[in-house]
Amino acid sequence: MQNVKIFVINLKKDVQKRKNMEKVLQGLNLEFEFIDAVYGKDLSNAEINSVYDENLAIEYNGRPMSKAEIGCMLSHLSIYKKVLEDNIQNTLILEDDVQIDGKILDVFNNIKSFPKDWECVLLSYYKETYYKKKYCINYSSRNKISDNLKVGRFISPMISGAGYIINKAGARTLLNATGERIKKPIDRYTGDETYVNLYGIMPKIVSVDPYFGEQSNLELERSHLMGYYKENNKSFSNVIRKYLKKFYLFQLFKTINIFRQFLIREIEQIIFIIKNFQKCIKKPQAYENKN
Repeated sequence: MQNVKIFVINLKKDVQKRKNMEKVLQGLNLEFEFIDAVYGKDLSNAEINSVYDENLAIEYNGRPMSKAEIGCMLSHLSIYKKVLEDNIQNTLILEDDVQIDGKILDVFNNIKSFPKDWECVLLSYYKETYYKKKYCINYSSRNKISDNLKVGRFISPMISGAGYIINKAGARTLLNATGERIKKPIDRYTGDETYVNLYGIMPKIVSVDPYFGEQSNLELERSHLMGYYKENNKSFSNVIRKYLKKFYLFQLFKTINIFRQFLIREIEQIIFIIKNFQKCIKKPQAYENKN
């Protein structure tokens, strides 16, 4: 008997993604339910203004949120409300563009082995910067839940919304954390333990499908809005680039800049490891809900 309710968030127009998820989940003999996603582009300005605060979004994110991010947020919030209304104990929330490892069955069979205080467990997660990926889960907090899987606490915020399990308490916590006005994307809440009592499965067993991920409405609009961030955060290098182009030396600048970025990443990686070494091995403190 499947002890986890599965919801898959899907836009009605994304028929191919829907069929792919049906194939994947049916192949694992899992029961699931599609949730019609909120299509941000269909929202009127009045609807957006009633739930979204752009000034707060710029304050927290350095840029406005895209309509796709707002729609995605509303989709996840609708599931949290459904969890509470229907008294669902454990829920797996999936985006419709993911790949799923068969080890997910081990997770379902061993939820009782999760830490007693868990509210949200990420099955998919990543850092925006590549060098932090290896050092995301605290060594002292890792608990074996099956022969192939462990669960543990993160040492720093993750980004994730593609696949995670929440319990009823977690749904309530996330609803309270997000508040009445949308100001941050959902993956900035589900991957941050300051908002919810958070754990992660190691190794990850849900990942974004490379083919469908390229067609993600969320990522396409988010990438477009990064122009806002760059436009409002001009650096000294932007000024140099302008003058190098003027004197036809841009290619030289580009080569120098690539080397500069490589050097910065390597230095940052060393700093990150040194700075977070204690966090990696020291037993983390008990979770404290600050909301």
